[in-house]
Amino acid sequence: SIEYIKYCKNEYNEEKCNKLLESILKELEEVNMYDYLRQCDTAPKSYSFSSSNSNSYYYGNARWFFDKIKYSKNSSKLMLSIPCIDSTELIKYFNRKDVQEALHVSGNWDMCSDSVYNAYVQNRNGSYGVYPKLLEEKIRILIYNGDTDLVVPYNANQMWMKKLQLAIQQPWRQWKVDGNIAGYVTKYEGLTFCTIKGTGHMATQWKPKETYYMFSRWINEQDL
Repeated sequence: SIEYIKYCKNEYNEEKCNKLLESILKELEEVNMYDYLRQCDTAPKSYSFSSSNSNSYYYGNARWFFDKIKYSKNSSKLMLSIPCIDSTELIKYFNRKDVQEALHVSGNWDMCSDSVYNAYVQNRNGSYGVYPKLLEEKIRILIYNGDTDLVVPYNANQMWMKKLQLAIQQPWRQWKVDGNIAGYVTKYEGLTFCTIKGTGHMATQWKPKETYYMFSRWINEQDL
C-alpha cells in the first residue's frame, strides 16, 4: 500500500510501520507464506523437539512468520522464524554418515542455522551488485522462481533484472513439459529468468520434474 511504502520505506516511522504490518498480518494469518496454494505443514502429535536440532520442524502460518520480526531504524537485522516447512527427513538424510562421506563433508546439518543467521548482517541492496561483474566475466546465469512464493516473489526478481538493462534475446513466453505449461521464461543477454508454475519457495521439492527439466536444459545450453 501507499502507506506501507511511506512509513516502512521512504519516511521510516517505526510505530506506524509496525501498526501497518500488524494489519497486513491479520489478512494473511491463514496463508502459507512460502506457497499460497499449499496448506502449511504441521508437526505430527508424535513429534518431539528433544533432538539437538531444535528447529528440525518448522511449521506455522503468516502469524508464525511475522511473530519475531523486529524493525529498528538503527538495525539491519530482520529476525524471523521459518514457517510451514517439514525438514525432518532432510535432516535425518544429510546427517547420515554414509551420505556425508559421499559428499565429503562432516558436521551437524540443519535446515537453517541460528548461529549463522544471528551473525548475518542484512544488506538492502542484496546481491544486485554482483550480477554486472558476473556478466562481465561471461558467466551464464539462471534465476528461477516458483510463481506462488510470497517470501521471494517472482515479480520482485523481474524488477531488479530490468534495472540491469540487459538486451532481451527471447521475450517472456511459456515453456512446457510433456505438453503442459510448466512456467514462463525470458532470456536476456547472459541471463535466463524462469518461473515454475504452481509452486512456491521449495520449487525443486514440490515440482521436481519441471525443475529438473529446466535446469538440465539450461546447463546443456538448450532452450526450454
